[in-house]
Amino acid sequence: MKFFLTLAMLAISVVSYSQNNDKTGYIVKTSGDTLRGFLNAVELKLLNNTISFGASAGNLTTYTSAEIKSFGYDGGNSFEKVSYTNTVDASEVTRFAKMLSTGYYSLLTFWSKDIKYFIIKKPDNTYRLLMDDERLTTGFVNEKGNFQNELLFLSQACSELRPALERLNYSEKDLIGYVSKLNNCAAPSQANNIVLKKEQSQFNIFAYAGGITLGSKGHEYTARVLGKLSAPSIDKNLSLNFGINYMAQRKVSTEKVSINGYPAFKTQTAERSVLSVPLTVQYYLTKGFIKPYIDAGLSIDYLQRNGELDGAGKIINENKAGLAFTAAFGIDCYITNRLFIRADYRYELFMHYPTIGIAYIFK
Repeated sequence: MKFFLTLAMLAISVVSYSQNNDKTGYIVKTSGDTLRGFLNAVELKLLNNTISFGASAGNLTTYTSAEIKSFGYDGGNSFEKVSYTNTVDASEVTRFAKMLSTGYYSLLTFWSKDIKYFIIKKPDNTYRLLMDDERLTTGFVNEKGNFQNELLFLSQACSELRPALERLNYSEKDLIGYVSKLNNCAAPSQANNIVLKKEQSQFNIFAYAGGITLGSKGHEYTARVLGKLSAPSIDKNLSLNFGINYMAQRKVSTEKVSINGYPAFKTQTAERSVLSVPLTVQYYLTKGFIKPYIDAGLSIDYLQRNGELDGAGKIINENKAGLAFTAAFGIDCYITNRLFIRADYRYELFMHYPTIGIAYIFK
C-alpha cells in the first residue's frame, strides 16, 4: 500500500509539469516578418489552423492562420497556409498544410476527419484540392475522387504525361513524382524541389522499475533496461523493444494437497524469479501523454522456482532455461519527454502480478 501511495504522491506533485514537446523553428507572420523560437510539435492529423510559438520552450502563444502564413521546424518539415472550397457546404476553409514539393506547382498535404488530402498551389496563389475515391466498407467505390481529373486539367500542355494518370496512386510518392514531372514540363527553367523531410528511425534506451505489494499474500518487483527502435515515418506508435528483464514474485497461498491419500490444506510460500532477454513488438493504442499499449514477442528465459507445491504436496525447487512467449498490456503516463509512470500486466512463463513504477528514457 505504501508503494502505491508513494507513486500517487509523486504523480500529483508533477502533474502540473506538462510534457515538454517543443522544438526549435520559425514562423512567418502575414506582414512577412520571420520570428525564430520554439514551436509545439503537433501531429499532422491534429493540425488545423493554429500553432503554438514562443521565444522560450514551455512558454508558447497560440497563433492562427490569420496571423501567420507559414512555419517550420529546424531540420524538419515546413507548413504553409492554404485556402480551398469545402465540397460539402461550399464554404471557404483556411488552414495549415505540410509542404511536399515546390515549383511552378507546389504540392501540400493535410488531414481532416481522418481523411488525407492533397492540395495543389498554382502560380497565381490559388489552390486545387485533390481527393481520393470514397469507398464503402465493402471496398466498392461510393464516390469517385477528383485527383486524376484535376491533374489532367493542369497537364493540358503536357500531353506526354497524361497516360501516367491512369496508373497514378493517391499517395505521397506518386503525387510528388507526378507534380515534379509536371513542373519540369510546364516551367523547365524554374526551380523544382522536393521539400518533404522523412522522419528518421529513432533508437532510445529506457529503464523501468516497478512492483506491487499484496501484504501477507506476497509481492512482485521488476526491473528492466530496454532498447526501443522506432520508425516514425512508418508508424509513430509502433516500436521494436529488446533488452534485459528481471522479475521476482513471492506468493503466499493456501494449497490443497494430498497427504497419505487424504486431502489437506497447507500454507505455502512460493518464490519465482525470471531473468530474461526479450524481443517484442510494442504498439501504443493512442497518442498524447496517456498511452495504453500492447506488447508481444519472444524471450530467452532463466526461471528459478522455490517453494511451490505439486499435486502430491511435494516442494518444487528447480532452475531451467528456454525460449518463451511473452505478452503484456499496460499504460504509460508521461510526465516529461523522458520520465513516465508505467502500469504493466504481463505474461511470461506465467501470469505475473500487475506492477506500477517509474520509467526513464536515457537516450
